[in-house]
Amino acid sequence: MKVNFINKSLLKEFFCVFSIVNLIITTLLIFVDIPDNKKLVSFLIFIMIIIGIYIFLLIRANTLKQIKLNINGSVLEVKEGNIFEESDLKVISFNEYFDTKVDNRIIAENTLNGKFIKEYVEDLNELDNIINEKLIPISINEQRSEGKCKKYELGTILEYNDFLLTAFSKFDENNRANLTLKEYLQFLMNFWNNLDIIYANRSVNITIFGSGITRFTDLSYISEQELLETIIWSFKTSRIKFTYPSKITIIIPKGKIEKINLYKVKEMF
Repeated sequence: MKVNFINKSLLKEFFCVFSIVNLIITTLLIFVDIPDNKKLVSFLIFIMIIIGIYIFLLIRANTLKQIKLNINGSVLEVKEGNIFEESDLKVISFNEYFDTKVDNRIIAENTLNGKFIKEYVEDLNELDNIINEKLIPISINEQRSEGKCKKYELGTILEYNDFLLTAFSKFDENNRANLTLKEYLQFLMNFWNNLDIIYANRSVNITIFGSGITRFTDLSYISEQELLETIIWSFKTSRIKFTYPSKITIIIPKGKIEKINLYKVKEMF
């Protein structure tokens, strides 16, 4: 189970519910007199109700698929879904070169990046021209044999229709996406800062950055849970403000929602 039977937050929530139920029953007993021969049965029913409430809360805590958090006055929602089916702005991660060639070498077709290019980009040459015209590279890698040569700062954002394309991962000489934890944190802070400039009070949908094929070169393993908590922590420290009704939503695919303890996230933030 994601949430143990004895969990401090769960117990706290239970005692709040118990207090309300106890108050209602106590009030009813003022007006209803229970016969002596029914008191034991009534007590057992009361115990069963209390146990049932706790089991319900436990099951709900372990099957949460959506939560809303208030982070520095901004609404941050985490939920199960498909980012392509969401309205408003949708963030798609690219590599630091903003490559657009889907050939299962530079970009895999089954990744979010690959699906976006294959299904939502009508004119690839137009997208490449927009990237060249609107973004300023930080360097040029003339030694790169495949893909583009212009390299962009991590966290750079380009608006394209109702999508926001962002430079998320570095690429090695074998076109493998990789990051260090320090670079991941730097990406997040740059991303929030650039998003603050561009979002214009519109709601924004993101995914769990780094939960795909990206390798963390200085970590043996990092879970989706840890990545999610890091993203929310960075959002909190960035001080970016989403004014109602705009919000930030983190979309978790159906296959990964079972690995995420949203009750713990709600407890932390």
